[in-house]
Amino acid sequence: MTSLSVIDEVAATYGVTKKDTKEFAKMFEEVIAKMLANGEAFKFADVNFSVKDVPAHTGRNPATGEALDIPASKKVVIKPSSGLKTVVK
Repeated sequence: MTSLSVIDEVAATYGVTKKDTKEFAKMFEEVIAKMLANGEAFKFADVNFSVKDVPAHTGRNPATGEALDIPASKKVVIKPSSGLKTVVK
């Protein structure tokens, strides 16, 4: 499912315009990005969002086998709640 199909589904289900739904989705995405950029973890609708520090490590180029130094970075971690996992099963 694409973001446009989600917007269509939300608009049809709740009787709002696609334009308003798309605008809300964009604002929501901006808020999430801002919070994660500040290192804040939060929970929204049974889904936990957080930022994890990934330490520097050595990797390998799969084509040549050459060792590469990979610098430290951060990654976004998204974990569904156990209730959401149960619904999917």
